[in-house]
Amino acid sequence: MLKLKQANNPKFAFLLVDNELHSYYKAKVAQFEESATVVEEKKLKETEKADTSAPPSSSLPPATIKLIIDRVAKHAASLSDEAKATFFDQMREGKRDDEQFAFFNKDHVHHEYFQKAVEEEKRRKAESWI
Repeated sequence: MLKLKQANNPKFAFLLVDNELHSYYKAKVAQFEESATVVEEKKLKETEKADTSAPPSSSLPPATIKLIIDRVAKHAASLSDEAKATFFDQMREGKRDDEQFAFFNKDHVHHEYFQKAVEEEKRRKAESWI
């Protein structure tokens, strides 16, 4: 697309195959792609290393799941203990096939994070009343 739009612009002549700078451009693109791959591999190794060093129950959920957990925790903190238990049971049953809500199950890897989020939200609400 850029090549088509800038075909007559001498600043982008290096994109043309017959330009003397095209080989340099291709080498830089390959170098960039290689370094990006190396960076991704390092991140993956660091993530794997972090995953094996921390117990699964204390691992942080992915951002999308964390957002769901935080919203549910905020709602749950406003409920009485009895209403909260009913709410959890309904969510556990109603969303049992939805992996995004698997944290309601006590044996799920993010259940502990969920419980802590509910307690933290409860504590914040209590402090805001003071």
